[in-house]
Amino acid sequence: MRGGFTLKMSHDTRRPNMQIRHLSARYAMIEFAAEYRQQTSRPDRKQQDYVPVHRGYFTDVATLAGALTSNARSLRALARTLKTKTQKKDAGGHGEQLTDKYLDYARADVQVTWECFEALAARYRTYGLGMGHWQISSEASLGKAILASLGVQPWLSSNPSPSPALLAKIMGSYFGGRTEVRWRKVVRRVFHTDFTAMYPTVCTLQGLWRFMTATGFETRDATTDARELLESVTAADLQDRAFWPKLAMLVRIKPDGDLLPVRAAYCAEKSATIGLNYLTAQPVWMTLADCIAGQLLSGKTPQVEEAIAFKPMSPQPSLKPVNFLGRYKIDPCQDDLFQRIVQLRILEKDHGETLSGVEKGVSEDLSQFLKIVANSTSYGIFIQVNVETETTPVDLEVFASDGASFSMPFRKVERPGPYYHPLLATLITGGARLMLALAEHRATQEGLDWVFCDTDSLALAKPDDMVEADFEAAARRVIDWFLPLDPYEVDKSILKAERANFSLNDASITEPLYCLAISSKRYVLFNIDADGEPVVRKGSAHGLGHLKSPYGVDDPAPGIPEPNKDAAKDLPRWQHDLWWEMVKCALAGDIHDMAYDYHPALRQPAVSQYSATSPDLLRWFKAWNLGKTYDEGVKPFGFLYALHARSPGMGGRPNLHPVAPFHEKLEYAVRNAFDRITQERVRKVDLETYAEALGGYHLSAESKFRNGDRFDIGRTERRHVQATGVELIGKEADQLDRAYYLGSAADLTLHYGVSPARQERAFSDVASAAAALGDSAVARATGLTRAAVAGLRLGSGIRTRKSLSQIETGLQALRAAVTELEQAQAVETERLRQVVRDHGTLRGAARLLGVDFSNLRKRLNTGAAVEHNKRR
Repeated sequence: MRGGFTLKMSHDTRRPNMQIRHLSARYAMIEFAAEYRQQTSRPDRKQQDYVPVHRGYFTDVATLAGALTSNARSLRALARTLKTKTQKKDAGGHGEQLTDKYLDYARADVQVTWECFEALAARYRTYGLGMGHWQISSEASLGKAILASLGVQPWLSSNPSPSPALLAKIMGSYFGGRTEVRWRKVVRRVFHTDFTAMYPTVCTLQGLWRFMTATGFETRDATTDARELLESVTAADLQDRAFWPKLAMLVRIKPDGDLLPVRAAYCAEKSATIGLNYLTAQPVWMTLADCIAGQLLSGKTPQVEEAIAFKPMSPQPSLKPVNFLGRYKIDPCQDDLFQRIVQLRILEKDHGETLSGVEKGVSEDLSQFLKIVANSTSYGIFIQVNVETETTPVDLEVFASDGASFSMPFRKVERPGPYYHPLLATLITGGARLMLALAEHRATQEGLDWVFCDTDSLALAKPDDMVEADFEAAARRVIDWFLPLDPYEVDKSILKAERANFSLNDASITEPLYCLAISSKRYVLFNIDADGEPVVRKGSAHGLGHLKSPYGVDDPAPGIPEPNKDAAKDLPRWQHDLWWEMVKCALAGDIHDMAYDYHPALRQPAVSQYSATSPDLLRWFKAWNLGKTYDEGVKPFGFLYALHARSPGMGGRPNLHPVAPFHEKLEYAVRNAFDRITQERVRKVDLETYAEALGGYHLSAESKFRNGDRFDIGRTERRHVQATGVELIGKEADQLDRAYYLGSAADLTLHYGVSPARQERAFSDVASAAAALGDSAVARATGLTRAAVAGLRLGSGIRTRKSLSQIETGLQALRAAVTELEQAQAVETERLRQVVRDHGTLRGAARLLGVDFSNLRKRLNTGAAVEHNKRR
């Protein structure tokens, strides 16, 4: 519970305190602390028989609702969905003097919460899982409960001491979902496609349920098999379902311009991101699926140095059949759970279309539950890693995928989740990226391009010279190509046309769909009506969710139409309006003309609303709370505002970290804003408005690709990444946007540093650069002191992870600067020689240029067009 709150519930010391530790927006650990008394009798203590502390059973309604509906609903929305007898009332404003109306509102909130709990608990009981609802923390908990009911034992329980060297290779090959933008800031006609249950599908095709239910896995050297397979494989081979189990293989390749997923910090000021790029590097481990994907798209076969094939061992003896949901039998020894769950959902969905009224609602709830279970059992639980902070640093042995290992002290420790199985995680995501690559490859064969992809979807783009009927027919052929891969026996392609392709009024006919994409996960799909106006169908909220709505549905932006039912389901009104305005600018010819002045509320200070979910956040308000009663101050889990400092270039003060206590009236919060570091008051003039905070949204970069900078427009191109080294990282943090805007984005990713060999190479490079250019030049480039550079040059010095990163980044920039200078020098020398040739004599050219004759001769002879001190 470290990092949580302890709340006193009673002055009676015999009553336990309550402990709460916030983990995510939808889950907090809640339990009783140990009581202030000895719970174990003296005789039992002598027998070393201790009574465990009773921690209680707590159910958070928001957590249970999120798990059962896969949606972070407000209490008002949840009550409407569950059709509770009591509905949430309007408060009429908070923070004012108590009235009868406000007390009615408060009492109703408690009653609504209870009725929602009763409805959710009743729904959960119908699923017949062996886990109490107080044990459900997320959708993944449902998946774990089903696996437990089937007798599936976690991999680590059967293999408590896996080989660290093998784990390093597996984890080194792991990448998440592929999300990219090919066409930026231009409107393109698209056909939006989406894979059916992507992760359950690739699990089923690869036969990964066998690994899940096995006592472990065996490995064998498959170098020859991998080389032969990569030399001969074609897209047609991948249409055969019998081919996919062969993908249970990791391959060590020597990248030399091969197309592969590359995780890197493509911009110095940003965290690492993943792009499918051409890579030249030292040998790396990749999934066989990624190697095939790169080969299909680039035509280049990777150079295989080593390969490992995996095979499941005998089934676990604990497996047992269950009567799932009281109506469907599932036998883990005979059935593939991933396949079976999706089949049941398809069956339930088809059945629900024949029903009406209450029965239809029950069927829809069950269908949604099956969708949640299919997704929660087919990916996330296998890569779950919990990060814990120790009170003092502990020595950890760090293993790299190249076989190196070293010890270093760390305070943050990664502990695997209960169903941690990294082999499954990397094979699943590798298979999903291969699916996207197949769709891209097939689209290219049909003469089509694409605008964006996002984990399991691909927006196909119509070429300018292709007629509409031919475009839709080509898109349908891309979809139909995947028909042989259907593992659910429903005679449908696993790639399907998304709802947005069809008319709002008639789902049986298509309507031209257009897309405007900015960067990864930032895109909008829309139609164009008879008047040439955009009709938003689906938009992304990525990069916007941290902002409090500047205005509501009762105060719409002038001139912007009301969202249709599709858009209103996914987007708050202000986000719909933002995309609508952006599309208007793009249709008019220049998205860079986008102005954020279409609503008066955008002129007020931008606000992000959070809660004081940890002692660290609450500590920001320590000075504010001084002298105030408990009810007047900011309390644990109370709301707070993070405001946005205007940059010095816009007239703001530097190094501001503005926060404010929550208040219904925004102007009150702005008047009380202060710097969370210095506790000094912050003026309104120092705060960014919504217009200023949003001003760069349409300029978001797709930096992992060329032609992806802020002001670039058009088609992005893949980079050729030449990796000088590999940094070892652990879990990449969640809620990056939240941490960034709260000003606490430091150390979001666990950095384990690098192997000693890479450190020695970096130190050697420093010594070489210092010998050639001098200590001062290297110090300026790397940010180190001259003394530190001198120490490194003499064989000793700084050996921290941070300094190593500084050294490598600085030397890379220094190499680039020297190369650029040498190129400029060559151009300047050639220009001088041309002047001499044109004038006829060296002395005449010197007089014309106004330079010393001997200096000019020296520059021409040596090519030293720049003085030595400037060359440094």
